[in-house]
Amino acid sequence: MVCSQDRLESLDGIALVLDSRLTVVAGGWGNWARFWHDNGGAAPAPAVLGRDLTAAFSCGALRSGFRAALMAVALGERPALRMGFRCDGPGVRRDMRLTVARCGAGRLLYHSVTLAETALPRALDVAPVSCCAVCGALDPADPGALDWVEGPSGRPPLPASDTLCPRCALGLAAHAA
Repeated sequence: MVCSQDRLESLDGIALVLDSRLTVVAGGWGNWARFWHDNGGAAPAPAVLGRDLTAAFSCGALRSGFRAALMAVALGERPALRMGFRCDGPGVRRDMRLTVARCGAGRLLYHSVTLAETALPRALDVAPVSCCAVCGALDPADPGALDWVEGPSGRPPLPASDTLCPRCALGLAAHAA
Protein backbone atom coordinates (compact mmCIF):
# COMPACT_ATOMS: atom_id res chain seq x y z
CA MET A 1 0.00 0.00 0.00
CA VAL A 2 1.37 3.38 -0.96
CA CYS A 3 0.61 6.30 1.37
CA SER A 4 0.63 9.24 -1.05
CA GLN A 5 -0.39 12.72 0.08
CA ASP A 6 -3.50 12.55 -2.14
CA ARG A 7 -4.53 9.26 -0.53
CA LEU A 8 -3.97 10.65 2.99
CA GLU A 9 -6.14 13.69 2.19
CA SER A 10 -8.90 11.48 0.74
CA LEU A 11 -9.33 9.27 3.83
CA ASP A 12 -12.03 10.05 6.38
CA GLY A 13 -10.76 10.89 9.85
CA ILE A 14 -7.15 11.31 10.86
CA ALA A 15 -4.54 9.71 8.61
CA LEU A 16 -0.86 9.91 9.48
CA VAL A 17 2.23 8.16 8.17
CA LEU A 18 4.77 7.13 10.80
CA ASP A 19 8.30 5.91 10.26
CA SER A 20 9.74 2.87 12.03
CA ARG A 21 10.50 5.00 15.13
CA LEU A 22 6.86 6.25 15.24
CA THR A 23 7.84 9.72 14.02
CA VAL A 24 5.10 11.49 12.03
CA VAL A 25 6.43 11.95 8.48
CA ALA A 26 3.20 12.85 6.60
CA GLY A 27 -0.51 13.33 7.19
CA GLY A 28 -3.91 14.26 5.84
CA TRP A 29 -3.64 17.78 7.20
CA GLY A 30 -7.10 19.03 6.17
CA ASN A 31 -8.88 16.53 8.43
CA TRP A 32 -6.20 16.99 11.10
CA ALA A 33 -6.87 20.74 11.26
CA ARG A 34 -10.66 20.22 11.38
CA PHE A 35 -10.39 17.64 14.16
CA TRP A 36 -8.17 19.83 16.32
CA HIS A 37 -10.33 22.89 15.69
CA ASP A 38 -13.44 20.91 16.74
CA ASN A 39 -11.63 20.01 19.98
CA GLY A 40 -10.91 23.63 20.83
CA GLY A 41 -7.27 23.45 19.82
CA ALA A 42 -5.17 24.71 17.00
CA ALA A 43 -2.47 22.09 16.45
CA PRO A 44 -1.13 22.83 12.98
CA ALA A 45 0.60 20.09 11.00
CA PRO A 46 4.10 21.36 11.83
CA ALA A 47 3.34 20.81 15.54
CA VAL A 48 3.33 17.02 15.03
CA LEU A 49 5.34 16.60 11.85
CA GLY A 50 8.76 15.20 12.73
CA ARG A 51 7.72 14.26 16.28
CA ASP A 52 7.15 10.89 17.96
CA LEU A 53 3.38 10.32 17.92
CA THR A 54 3.39 8.72 21.38
CA ALA A 55 5.11 11.75 22.94
CA ALA A 56 1.70 13.47 22.87
CA PHE A 57 0.31 11.06 25.50
CA SER A 58 0.63 12.63 28.95
CA CYS A 59 0.09 9.35 30.82
CA GLY A 60 3.23 7.19 30.95
CA ALA A 61 1.30 3.88 31.01
CA LEU A 62 -0.77 4.95 28.01
CA ARG A 63 2.32 6.13 26.13
CA SER A 64 4.29 2.94 26.76
CA GLY A 65 1.30 0.67 26.04
CA PHE A 66 0.55 2.31 22.70
CA ARG A 67 4.23 2.45 21.83
CA ALA A 68 4.63 -1.29 22.39
CA ALA A 69 1.49 -2.09 20.34
CA LEU A 70 2.56 0.21 17.48
CA MET A 71 6.11 -1.13 17.48
CA ALA A 72 4.78 -4.71 17.21
CA VAL A 73 3.19 -3.66 13.90
CA ALA A 74 6.27 -1.70 12.79
CA LEU A 75 8.53 -4.70 13.45
CA GLY A 76 6.20 -7.09 11.62
CA GLU A 77 5.31 -9.02 14.78
CA ARG A 78 1.62 -8.27 14.14
CA PRO A 79 -0.07 -7.49 10.82
CA ALA A 80 -2.09 -4.58 12.21
CA LEU A 81 -3.51 -2.90 15.30
CA ARG A 82 -7.28 -2.43 15.35
CA MET A 83 -9.07 -1.07 18.39
CA GLY A 84 -11.83 1.18 19.60
CA PHE A 85 -11.06 4.12 21.87
CA ARG A 86 -12.57 7.29 23.30
CA CYS A 87 -11.44 10.76 22.33
CA ASP A 88 -13.79 13.15 24.06
CA GLY A 89 -13.70 16.84 23.24
CA PRO A 90 -15.28 19.89 24.81
CA GLY A 91 -18.96 19.01 25.21
CA VAL A 92 -18.80 15.80 23.16
CA ARG A 93 -18.23 12.11 23.79
CA ARG A 94 -16.44 10.66 20.77
CA ASP A 95 -16.16 6.90 20.14
CA MET A 96 -13.45 6.17 17.59
CA ARG A 97 -11.81 3.29 15.74
CA LEU A 98 -8.06 3.07 15.16
CA THR A 99 -6.32 0.96 12.54
CA VAL A 100 -2.54 0.93 12.15
CA ALA A 101 -0.94 -1.12 9.36
CA ARG A 102 2.29 -1.13 7.41
CA CYS A 103 2.27 0.94 4.21
CA GLY A 104 5.50 0.59 2.32
CA ALA A 105 9.01 -0.05 3.54
CA GLY A 106 9.51 1.15 7.10
CA ARG A 107 6.22 3.07 7.21
CA LEU A 108 2.96 2.76 9.15
CA LEU A 109 -0.44 4.18 8.25
CA TYR A 110 -2.21 5.44 11.40
CA HIS A 111 -5.90 5.90 10.59
CA SER A 112 -8.58 6.84 13.12
CA VAL A 113 -12.22 7.55 12.35
CA THR A 114 -15.08 8.82 14.46
CA LEU A 115 -17.82 6.19 14.86
CA ALA A 116 -20.23 8.17 17.03
CA GLU A 117 -20.49 11.53 18.75
CA THR A 118 -22.80 12.29 21.66
CA ALA A 119 -23.31 15.78 23.06
CA LEU A 120 -22.36 16.13 26.71
CA PRO A 121 -23.42 18.80 29.18
CA ARG A 122 -20.79 21.18 30.47
CA ALA A 123 -18.29 19.48 32.80
CA LEU A 124 -18.57 20.11 36.51
CA ASP A 125 -16.13 22.66 37.89
CA VAL A 126 -14.22 20.21 40.09
CA ALA A 127 -10.74 18.74 40.16
CA PRO A 128 -10.09 16.29 37.30
CA VAL A 129 -10.55 12.58 37.91
CA SER A 130 -8.36 9.89 36.38
CA CYS A 131 -10.14 8.40 33.39
CA CYS A 132 -8.98 5.62 31.06
CA ALA A 133 -8.14 7.19 27.70
CA VAL A 134 -9.17 4.02 25.85
CA CYS A 135 -12.52 2.99 27.39
CA GLY A 136 -13.47 6.02 29.52
CA ALA A 137 -13.76 4.13 32.82
CA LEU A 138 -13.23 6.19 35.97
CA ASP A 139 -10.44 5.34 38.39
CA PRO A 140 -11.77 4.14 41.77
CA ALA A 141 -10.42 5.59 45.00
CA ASP A 142 -7.86 2.76 45.17
CA PRO A 143 -5.67 3.18 42.05
CA GLY A 144 -4.60 -0.48 42.24
CA ALA A 145 -8.16 -1.80 42.14
CA LEU A 146 -9.34 -3.76 39.11
CA ASP A 147 -12.96 -2.62 39.44
CA TRP A 148 -12.93 0.61 37.47
CA VAL A 149 -16.39 2.05 36.92
CA GLU A 150 -18.14 3.50 33.87
CA GLY A 151 -18.61 7.26 34.01
CA PRO A 152 -21.88 8.61 35.44
CA SER A 153 -24.75 8.33 32.96
CA GLY A 154 -27.20 11.20 32.74
CA ARG A 155 -25.10 13.42 35.00
CA PRO A 156 -22.78 16.27 34.10
CA PRO A 157 -19.38 14.93 33.02
CA LEU A 158 -16.32 15.25 35.19
CA PRO A 159 -13.13 16.85 33.90
CA ALA A 160 -10.68 14.03 33.24
CA SER A 161 -6.99 13.37 33.31
CA ASP A 162 -5.94 10.55 30.95
CA THR A 163 -4.65 7.28 32.35
CA LEU A 164 -4.94 3.61 31.41
CA CYS A 165 -7.17 1.16 33.30
CA PRO A 166 -5.90 -2.36 34.03
CA ARG A 167 -8.27 -3.98 31.50
CA CYS A 168 -7.13 -1.70 28.64
CA ALA A 169 -3.49 -2.04 29.71
CA LEU A 170 -3.88 -5.82 29.32
CA GLY A 171 -5.57 -5.30 25.95
CA LEU A 172 -2.72 -3.12 24.67
CA ALA A 173 -0.18 -5.61 26.01
CA ALA A 174 -1.96 -8.35 24.05
CA HIS A 175 -1.62 -6.25 20.87
CA ALA A 176 2.10 -5.92 21.56
CA ALA A 177 2.67 -9.63 22.27
